[in-house]
Amino acid sequence: MLKNSLFRHANWFIEEFLNKKIITTLKHFPGHGSATEDSHLGFTDITETWSRDELIPYQQLCANEYQEMIMVGHLYNANLDSIYPATLSYNVVSNLLRNETGFKGVIISDEMLMGAIVSYYQFDKAIELAINAGIDILLYSTNKYQNQSLVRQVIDIVQQKVMAGLIPQQRADKSYNRIMHLF
Repeated sequence: MLKNSLFRHANWFIEEFLNKKIITTLKHFPGHGSATEDSHLGFTDITETWSRDELIPYQQLCANEYQEMIMVGHLYNANLDSIYPATLSYNVVSNLLRNETGFKGVIISDEMLMGAIVSYYQFDKAIELAINAGIDILLYSTNKYQNQSLVRQVIDIVQQKVMAGLIPQQRADKSYNRIMHLF
């Protein structure tokens, strides 16, 4: 009953925003409602508190042809991926969100400089893992990183990793096409 109410409420908001030509983003996949820690500060383990019922609103919205954007949270669930938090997990992003839930739109990360990421992963490795997991847009809340242009650093890292074969060119192309399809 609650999940159906969430679907109806979210769907109503989405329709109203679409009427004004505003893109919406669902968040935080695979479900942040059961988290007891704050991923802004550090590691957020939902292994014992998360249930597959948290996927129901996402599944219902995707079945109702929602294909704009979904934000993946920096949530760790050993039952979904025993190594990586959701944002860096191919199993969560590509298998669960894309394949199982049927989402074809743009997938955006949560803020990549949050404690749940920067406390455990090197800057360039987090970018590589997120993109290879299936993230289309990397979200940052600043323009500078280590007193340099963040945008330039991210572009350089992605280009280097594509050239080195660590990020497939086809993966970057798919993200580009999804983003362009939004507009």
